[in-house]
Amino acid sequence: MGLNVSQGLTDALPLPDRSVSAIVCHSVLHIVPAEKIPESLREIARIAEPEARIWIGELPRFREPASIRSFDTVPEMLWWLLRKRGLRTFLGMCRRLLSGAQQGPVLRTAQAFWAEPEQFARMAAEAGLTIERHFPNQIVDSHQHVSTSDARYDYLLRRE
Repeated sequence: MGLNVSQGLTDALPLPDRSVSAIVCHSVLHIVPAEKIPESLREIARIAEPEARIWIGELPRFREPASIRSFDTVPEMLWWLLRKRGLRTFLGMCRRLLSGAQQGPVLRTAQAFWAEPEQFARMAAEAGLTIERHFPNQIVDSHQHVSTSDARYDYLLRRE
């Protein structure tokens, strides 16, 4: 038994139909433009085997304009990443920029996607996915304290 990890855009995943038994999409869909969410959910459904388990994490329940950083230049963005997110994140973005792996905007991002659980459940159903359960996202800090978010939800889905 091995682990096969692939990277791709949410609306064009580089995998064959019905080839994946488990999908983790954590902290991803909230940065996808709202108009691409239905296509992204259909793409997740396309690659999922029947009865596949799908985890979609940290989906905002309401508009979060303060969470979206906006930069006029790449150096401004990199300087912010270094100061606010640390050397590892800074070097990771430099690597992504230099290798061409960073596809899509890193500057002037549009409004992040958000949906109430009922709205997201309808979108998932239209894509052929069933939400088994949804619940507030939980974060464990370095002291092992758990905090629950009222603003972000996690979803466990299955392909129909």
